[in-house]
Amino acid sequence: MTHTRMIEVSLIQLESLRYIHKSGPVQDGDLPSKSVRDALIVKGLVTSIIVKGDDGYQACTYEGANLFRGIRDELFISGVKDHD
Repeated sequence: MTHTRMIEVSLIQLESLRYIHKSGPVQDGDLPSKSVRDALIVKGLVTSIIVKGDDGYQACTYEGANLFRGIRDELFISGVKDHD
């Protein structure tokens, strides 16, 4: 049995998740808001990682990637295009 949990994300959180999903791993300095990053980490959608020995990078978790893909697919079905 698969369990699904409801996750609420604001528009700025969704935009940050989209950026991290498409461009990740992303350095902290490339993110518009540390508080948005922290909220995504608390929700389990993003995690901090080390890249080539350097810390300060963020990447989507599987849950974050799946959430973003699901929202993206729903927007595509309803006729809203991604702006990239």
